[in-house]
Amino acid sequence: MLDIKVLYERLEQSDNDEERMHIKFDIATFFLNTNEQRTIEYAEEINVLAEKLDSNLGRCYYHSTLGRVLYRKSNFNDAAVEFQRALDLSLLTDDKLTQAICYDSLVVVHGPQNRYDLALKNSLKALEIYKQIDSQASQWQTSVCYNNIGIAYKNLDQLELAEESYKKGLKIADESDNLRIKYITLNNLAMIKIAQQKFDEGMAYALPALDGFKNLNHKVGESHALVYIAHCQLGKGDYAEALQSYIKAAKVLKDIDNKPAEVQLYTGMGNVYLKLQAYNEALTNYNKALTIAETTGESRDICEVYVSLGKAYTGLDKKLQANEAFTKGLEMAKTAGLANYADTFKHMLQQHATA
Repeated sequence: MLDIKVLYERLEQSDNDEERMHIKFDIATFFLNTNEQRTIEYAEEINVLAEKLDSNLGRCYYHSTLGRVLYRKSNFNDAAVEFQRALDLSLLTDDKLTQAICYDSLVVVHGPQNRYDLALKNSLKALEIYKQIDSQASQWQTSVCYNNIGIAYKNLDQLELAEESYKKGLKIADESDNLRIKYITLNNLAMIKIAQQKFDEGMAYALPALDGFKNLNHKVGESHALVYIAHCQLGKGDYAEALQSYIKAAKVLKDIDNKPAEVQLYTGMGNVYLKLQAYNEALTNYNKALTIAETTGESRDICEVYVSLGKAYTGLDKKLQANEAFTKGLEMAKTAGLANYADTFKHMLQQHATA
């Protein structure tokens, strides 16, 4: 991605509508993580040019941009509709790179929709197309694709394959100087290490990700990195430091709409208070996390919060409320096909039945 000043200069100098359409798409993409309104404004300008030129590629850019905005707002179902429209339009063109990007875009909404096998299938389809294209842009997107493949494997609980894919993407991102995806991938590697309870290794990934996102003014990535650092500190038993990192993340999140990070933030803060046996404070944070998670419909997040809620109620010796949380979590896990969480809730309920 070119510097925004260069993009503006090119836009001002261009008198070719097709070229201007491409530049406006790059500008809309640039503002995606920092200024939603600017992104939408440029999307509408792209749409006007697309209709003027009768360009399916331009229409694809328009729907792709709308999909990205909706995804950032955790409106996954509507985002999926826009990404599918973009893919359908891209297939009417001979632009292989855009087709591959559109397949990859669908992948990011398949995860929250619990369609993990389909996410992996489309990512691998995108990867095959990228391998057919010899260009810097394709190399950049290949690093994104490996990151998405890693996410799919993680959601399928295949952590070793996820880590392998992330590292492949990280290597390509380094070679192609794709800083944004480099730091996103570092964040995702930190998540893997947190899941494996290897908290020092998690910190080793999250700390450079945080520095990188700050340099890029990438608030979404910065908020995630701070949350992962806090998770690692919590896992290491450094409760005061973890709480401070969660508070820093909360300050960043005040300025952006990043519901997945908010769910992680409040769940994490609740976990700190749970460790300190401050159960009422834990419940306050868990309920905040649950409210947000229910707006996104992310089944894994909802299940994770129900696990934590049940533990907090158990700490308060409120067996009825704990059983209710575990039962609701079990229903969600069964509906979403999350076998690991279903087993966890069954075990919790059995423990309570014999207590």
